Amino acid sequence: MTVRGEQMLAHEDSRIQDRKLILWARFHPEFSRNVLIPEIEENSMQYHVAPQLVDNFRKCRNAENCLYFLHGYAYADIPAGQEYDLMMRINKGKIEEDSIMRCKAAVLCFFSEFRPQPIAYAWHGYHADCLIQFRDGIPDMIQELYEINQKKPIEIRQEICLCSDDTLKAIINSSPTANQ
Repeated sequence: MTVRGEQMLAHEDSRIQDRKLILWARFHPEFSRNVLIPEIEENSMQYHVAPQLVDNFRKCRNAENCLYFLHGYAYADIPAGQEYDLMMRINKGKIEEDSIMRCKAAVLCFFSEFRPQPIAYAWHGYHADCLIQFRDGIPDMIQELYEINQKKPIEIRQEICLCSDDTLKAIINSSPTANQ
């Protein structure tokens, strides 16, 4: 199947080690409330976003234990609703093993980065925005991410990875140093 003239790489068809979401920055809640959410609303109307995507956004835009994020380039198309079990720091592309922690998180919505509006999934090969809910409260590690509080270029200081147990095992097993 093709979308936007490109071959889709569905999440379930991707390599298991690629089924992760890398967070680059978090939006300050006040910036989200005063700038990002109104912009998403306006763009949704102006660009005639599918009603079910807009309804889903409106239903969860202010959900409890949620933050808006800028995520890194997706390795596969990631559907809204995707759930993750683990969180960890990434340093120069490598997992900081001492940072791995249990963290139940679900991506409630994805948004295009340019003229933000709800999209059904994160497109592989692209970075975008998303709204993530943390079932047991927002982990302290999230505070380490660059905080977006105005429209200006960001500085990626820390990357945080969300993934499943199976994805983490596959990442570790596919590492060149895994068998040493």
